[in-house]
Amino acid sequence: MAILSGLACLLLLAIMAGFAVIVIHTYRQRYSAIYGKVIAACDNPGCIRCQQYGAVMARAYKRSCNDSTASARLIRAAEDLACTPSCITLQPLQCPTLLAVPNLPSEPFPASDSFPAELIAIVKQYTPLLAAEYRQRAWQPHLTHSNQAPWRSNKVPTGSWTYLSLVNQGVEQDFLKYCPVAAELLERLSPWTCQDVFGNALYSELSPGSSIEPHCGPTNTRWRLHVPLSEDQGAAIAVGTAGCRRWKMNEPFLIDDSFEHSVDYKEGTTPRVVFIVDVYHPNLTASERQSLSRWFQPSMLA
Repeated sequence: MAILSGLACLLLLAIMAGFAVIVIHTYRQRYSAIYGKVIAACDNPGCIRCQQYGAVMARAYKRSCNDSTASARLIRAAEDLACTPSCITLQPLQCPTLLAVPNLPSEPFPASDSFPAELIAIVKQYTPLLAAEYRQRAWQPHLTHSNQAPWRSNKVPTGSWTYLSLVNQGVEQDFLKYCPVAAELLERLSPWTCQDVFGNALYSELSPGSSIEPHCGPTNTRWRLHVPLSEDQGAAIAVGTAGCRRWKMNEPFLIDDSFEHSVDYKEGTTPRVVFIVDVYHPNLTASERQSLSRWFQPSMLA
């Protein structure tokens, strides 16, 4: 009986994983039909947004069913994992591609006072140190011919968009030890950062002449903190219906990347460099954050 029960669970997970793939694929088609745009998929085999969503969503749904402490809105979000993708649209141009939690008030560019002043103060304190660490390539002495910085590229229609992950989908990368300022900053920000597969910390570099097509992030449970490490008036980010914003040194800001967003950098002379950190939506309770960290444990990607 135990063997049969185990096989039944495996079969259910396989069915859910397959269904999740169909749901997300249908969602992408629906999004394209409504907004006349295509959601681009990256070729990173470990990406939960583009490649691993079926397995991740199936496991998260199973764990949510056993979570007696989950709030009503998280239960609703879990139920939506097995519903039609029409449940995912929250506001005009706010279409998280994987997990949509209802009743989380937001806007494309959340006000900086949405978070404790302490967080913003910490970020501003570390910004010049972080910028210096990046400019000086502090990690270079630790590298060898066979051990290079793990830069990755994202697909863009024009130009070049590269990033260097220090925390990737909730997992600290080995390379973080070569970036002591960034590591110390992330430790100071740990009370607010996402502790699940939706949590990342990275250097993002965009070359002049580049553009990033409109796309939506995987969930509305996080906001992205942008810490500009360079300044060029030619680069701008558009989010939702809130228009554009430019990156300026010593002016960190938040975006809710579950809103459609895009970047245009057609004129400039130097790369646009931003340090990005994912933080939990401040309206989530401590208990809800714990539920999310259980449902979407980074180890589920292993």
